[in-house]
Amino acid sequence: MVVWGIGAEDDLETLRRFRDQMGITFPILHDPGTLVLNTYGQLRHEFGTRYPQDWIIGPDGVVLYFNEAFDHDAMVDVIESVLH
Repeated sequence: MVVWGIGAEDDLETLRRFRDQMGITFPILHDPGTLVLNTYGQLRHEFGTRYPQDWIIGPDGVVLYFNEAFDHDAMVDVIESVLH
């Protein structure tokens, strides 16, 4: 399993400051051309547009989970179902 944060709507320096302020240890990827945002962005209309957003993408690229509010237990359930 790999965890990434992805920022498309902020500049790289803003993302770095956010990472440092929050003490985030997983990679924060910059998506300046919005490739990732556009790839999954069509789904934002279905799922919502508020930030932050939590997405779990399966190995096949299919969205397995989306939420606009952190829900630890739900995320663990989805991850465990993929790993087992």
